[in-house]
Amino acid sequence: MVATRPWIESLKDKSIVEIEIAAALVVDPGKFEGRAFLYLRDSSYLDSVPGMNISDYSESDPIDELGLQAMKKRVKSIENVGLVDGYEGPHQVEATVLRDLRRAVTRMYPKL
Repeated sequence: MVATRPWIESLKDKSIVEIEIAAALVVDPGKFEGRAFLYLRDSSYLDSVPGMNISDYSESDPIDELGLQAMKKRVKSIENVGLVDGYEGPHQVEATVLRDLRRAVTRMYPKL
């Protein structure tokens, strides 16, 4: 596949999430302007997660954690994206997501 799609080689150390972000925002950044939003948790978010579920929300492998931090750094450099960096809990991000979606829908369909 690399022979026919050489750009894949540059993604070999990236997570599937980062590949999806790159496909949507880096390849054609104008396509999703005003309609793409990224929400990055603050590390304090984990304080509100029940112990039995903590593995669903955190990286147990230090190398994976470094990769996650590197991905967040790259994502923060993407222009024309609504970025919320450091929300502390689900209630905080819930209100932000609702606000962002309302604005996006209003821009896309102003006569609604």
